[in-house]
Amino acid sequence: MCIRDRLCPQAVRTAMTAVENDAIAAAANNGMIEPEELADTVVEGLREESFLILPHPIVQQFMQNKTNNYDRWIAGMNKLMRKITGII
Repeated sequence: MCIRDRLCPQAVRTAMTAVENDAIAAAANNGMIEPEELADTVVEGLREESFLILPHPIVQQFMQNKTNNYDRWIAGMNKLMRKITGII
C-alpha cells in the first residue's frame, strides 16, 4: 500500500527560523511549534494514513480562504506583510 502524505507546517523552531526576516515573521505570525510537536503530529498523521497533515490547525482555514477567494487572500497576505515590515 502506498501512502502519499502531505505535510504543511507553518513555522517550526529550528536553526533556520532563528534568524529574523520578513518571511519568518510572516510564517510565525500564528505561532511557532517545537520540532518534537511537529514529529508527534507527523507520526499521528502517518498512523491515521492522513492525506494532509496540518501541524498548525489554522493552516486548513488559510487554505480554504485561499481557494474560496484568491483576490481576498492576496489582499490579506499583502496586509500581513505591510504589518510585519511597517510599510503602509
